[in-house]
Order: sequence, then structure tokens, then C-alpha cells
Amino acid sequence: MHDLLYSNLLKNHFSNRIYKPHITLGQKENCKNDINLSETFECKIDAIYIEKIGENGQSIILDKIRLKG
Repeated sequence: MHDLLYSNLLKNHFSNRIYKPHITLGQKENCKNDINLSETFECKIDAIYIEKIGENGQSIILDKIRLKG
């Protein structure tokens, strides 16, 4: 998947850095409850965000790519 994404849609953001695969499907502020990862859920992905984590752990959004459909 990494090679496919970076050879097409994300080619302007390619880097030779070590790739650590991950995906964030959503975010909930101040989550105090345990998360049950055995649950099934559906979501619509309408954008991909290119994010850099700063030296102090801050999120820096470099780009947002809207998906068609």
C-alpha cells in the first residue's frame, strides 16, 4: 500500500525516511473510557491529511487531499 500511495496520490510527499505504517480513523478528545477494538464500525474517508509531528509532539498539517466519491 505504501508504494502505491507514494507513487501516485502522495508522490509530492515522498521521503526516504523509515516508514512506520499507521492510520488514524478518528479522534475523540478526552477519551476516558476503555476502547473495545473488537467492535465493528464503518466510516467514510473523505480526505487524507499529511501530518508531521514536531519536536515537541505537536501536530503540523502539511497538506490535505480531498478524496472524490
